[in-house]
Amino acid sequence: MSQTQIESGLSHADLLQLVLRGSDVWNQWRTENSHESINLPLADLSDVSLSNANLSHINFSFAILEGTDLSGADLRGTDLSEANLNNAHLARANLKGAKISDETQIDPKWRLVHVLVTEGGETKDLCNVDLRAANLRDAILNSADLSGVNLSWSDLCEANLSDAILRDANLILAMLERANLNGANLSNANLRSANLSYTNLSSADLFGADLFVANLSSANLRGADFNGANLSNANLDSADLSNANLSNANLIGADLSHVNLSNASLRGSNFSNVNLSNANLDGADLSNANFRGTNLSGANLSNANLIDADLLDANLFNTTLDGIDLFETTLMTSAGARR
Repeated sequence: MSQTQIESGLSHADLLQLVLRGSDVWNQWRTENSHESINLPLADLSDVSLSNANLSHINFSFAILEGTDLSGADLRGTDLSEANLNNAHLARANLKGAKISDETQIDPKWRLVHVLVTEGGETKDLCNVDLRAANLRDAILNSADLSGVNLSWSDLCEANLSDAILRDANLILAMLERANLNGANLSNANLRSANLSYTNLSSADLFGADLFVANLSSANLRGADFNGANLSNANLDSADLSNANLSNANLIGADLSHVNLSNASLRGSNFSNVNLSNANLDGADLSNANFRGTNLSGANLSNANLIDADLLDANLFNTTLDGIDLFETTLMTSAGARR
């Protein structure tokens, strides 16, 4: 039977054999037979690889899924009551709405993930919990205490983390696209290589946070505190950093093209070799900042404070410098700048 000739209306045994053929074949059949109600109670799928499989709304009650690879699998609404999931791999599996009974044998970590994504974790105390590779997409975690939690490689896209405490949290390689982190405390958090594009971090506390190579493109960072943060090689293209505090931040090699830094505080920050082309720095405090070799072409520096700023070898082609005093600024050349 070819993959394109699988028919609907299969028996229990045939369905089981189909699942055993792997995720690609199974997912194809689910797509073509989305109306089918699937019941596989007592099924033995131990040690089978079903990563990224669509297993949503299947009856797996009393099933043996011991050691089964369910990483990235869709288990939304799946009946796992009294099933055996000992040593099952559930990294980034979607457990939202799954039926997990007291008798279901499952690691406490994944039981907790199920609770958080299904019932929410608003105001919960989750300090120092291990949630590595958890799928918490869309989870309600506002005002939760996640201090020191390990969320590395986790999926928190579109999650509500407003006013949450994530101080000292490990968020390396975490996916936080379009999440709400308004007012969250991320001081000293490790966000290396995290994806925060289109994320709302307005008024968030990121004091001393490590955002090396993080993706913050088009993020809302208005009024956020990045004092002493490491943003080296980060992508901040088109981000809104108006009124943000980036004093003493490390931005070496970062991409800040088209960014809005109006009225931001950038005192003592390191922008050497940063791309700030077409950025808006109107009214920003750039005193004592290092802009050596920085690309400021097309940027707007009107009314900015550049006292003791170092603009040696900066690219100021077509840069707007209206209303600023360059008397105490280290500036080798301003050729091409507009005043």
